[in-house]
Amino acid sequence: MQRWFPINTERLLLREVVEADLADVHEYASDPEVSRFERWEPNTPEITHNVMQGWLKEQRQWPREEINLGAELKNQRKLIGVVTLRVKDDANRTADFGFAFNRRY
Repeated sequence: MQRWFPINTERLLLREVVEADLADVHEYASDPEVSRFERWEPNTPEITHNVMQGWLKEQRQWPREEINLGAELKNQRKLIGVVTLRVKDDANRTADFGFAFNRRY
């Protein structure tokens, strides 16, 4: 299977995250309103760094069970959130997805 991303829309670029996205990820991930209905609490800088390192490590694998794509607002070249696509049970062909976005956008 070939990679099917990045995905370009009129306003967004869905792409793999890069280390330079750390501040943008932390901006939304540390917001209590963003994490309110998530399974995680607002991030500390250390947690955001560790999550990003995990994503960067996972990106070196293909294919993989989970894909985290950063949502970049193209006109500002700013990462405003992340979309996660995850295989839950390959045998039963089930998956889920989630997202977290900076509430300013």
